[in-house]
Amino acid sequence: MFLGIKNRLFSTHIAKRNAIFVLLLVFSFPAIALINYSLEIQTGIISKLFRLLNLLISFLLLFEFFASSRFKTIFNLKLNKEFLIKKAPIILFFIFWACYLLRMVLDIELYNVHDVSSFSKYYYYLFAVGITIVPMLAVMTIDKIDFNFMQIWLHRYLVILNCSLLIIFVIDRFYTDSVGYRFIVTWEGFDYFDAISIAVYGSLLVLSSFLKKSKKFVNYLLIVLGFFMVLTTASRGPILSILLALLFILFFKDKKISFKYLYLFLALTFSIIANYLVSLIFDKYFIAGNPLWHRLNNFNRDQSTVNRLKIIEDAINQFLGDPIFGSHFLVLESKMYAHNILLDILIATGVVGLLLIIPIFLIFARNIISKFQIVFVSVIGFYFFLNTMTSGACYNMTEFWIIFALIVTYKSTSNSNHLESN
Repeated sequence: MFLGIKNRLFSTHIAKRNAIFVLLLVFSFPAIALINYSLEIQTGIISKLFRLLNLLISFLLLFEFFASSRFKTIFNLKLNKEFLIKKAPIILFFIFWACYLLRMVLDIELYNVHDVSSFSKYYYYLFAVGITIVPMLAVMTIDKIDFNFMQIWLHRYLVILNCSLLIIFVIDRFYTDSVGYRFIVTWEGFDYFDAISIAVYGSLLVLSSFLKKSKKFVNYLLIVLGFFMVLTTASRGPILSILLALLFILFFKDKKISFKYLYLFLALTFSIIANYLVSLIFDKYFIAGNPLWHRLNNFNRDQSTVNRLKIIEDAINQFLGDPIFGSHFLVLESKMYAHNILLDILIATGVVGLLLIIPIFLIFARNIISKFQIVFVSVIGFYFFLNTMTSGACYNMTEFWIIFALIVTYKSTSNSNHLESN
């Protein structure tokens, strides 16, 4: 009996520790950015320490996996139904990443296909291997995690983060001469927190607050705050993603309309009104309520939109030039990633790479829609996937790939780890 109690306590400790590890691996970037901003340093020891910490976490998880009996079980490659359904998609996924990395190395080392004026070649290797692939592989080895604990602390973190961003927004607009119709965290020309990242973490606060069991008034105030931060950025991708993610909750998780959706609509309406009122104060800068309308109303003249459409057009033409195996991991015309994960895969690895990755994406889709019982993880995974359709590349979509790895490989075997959020 005492041995059983001891094992349960140890398992609970590991589950909470792993929850903290996932939070650090996925969501630590904003903390680094705000710490650097508060200290007025562009980069340096703090960023390096966080990256070192994430690598240490990843290596610890990998070491525990290879030292355990699970290693031999998982690497049993006997050809049977289980191999074809569960293991083969993961093996193909690894082959895809090997092809993608090979393409990256060849492009950087032989063909000089990267923006040497903005980034060194080590930047791409750091993001692809150290910040994305190694943590993703580490999370794939997790077999115990306390999702309830993870959701509670993620929500607290998001509240603190968005409140901090709101304070910066107020200070930036009232006490500085900052000009620009989109809210970004910047100091002396250096961007610590871009508009898309602010919109993403505002959206996560909306989702986290909406998925809480207790429907207290304060939760809807936090939803207002989240929507407000999203709208101040005028980032169309995250705005579309949050709306689709909420529809995903309605149709695939709740499967019915309740009063909480009325309160959600009221919260969104109030945040729009609040943005508009702020825009009246700062009308000459198009600060808050007007940014999204400004971008939509000036669709053909907005330089960001023009550049994005040009990159997508060039990426499509580049893929059509080498459709089977792809050609380069960046769009040649701009030396920029394609801002769409599907296009990014096609230009780098062609149809072959897409076929390698489709099976594991089918598992991901199945798990978030019907199989994975932890609602908030499914919703966040779906939201991050939507963001990959409008921004980022395979090598730098860290948040998506780590949550993706957790969803496709984690087996929910303990009822204590299930969290019914609605």
